Amino acid sequence: MGSPKEIYQSEAFKRRNRRNLRKRKIDVEPFFEFLKANLAFTRMSVRGKSKVHNEMGSALMAVNIRKYTAINTENGIFSPED
Repeated sequence: MGSPKEIYQSEAFKRRNRRNLRKRKIDVEPFFEFLKANLAFTRMSVRGKSKVHNEMGSALMAVNIRKYTAINTENGIFSPED
């Protein structure tokens, strides 16, 4: 097959890498961009896998609540008079 350098420089590797990067831009990054921009969530404030899991769960819950209220405000379910 060749040395690792030859594999890295091969066209097949580059095509596969480009495809993965395109997919990553669509799937992952917009969500974390939203967390950083709108919730100012840039880093974890705890250590340990279970604590990080809990903190990320809280951040995800905050995102979902924001989306839920935005959708329901547009539909007239939540109104300023409530």
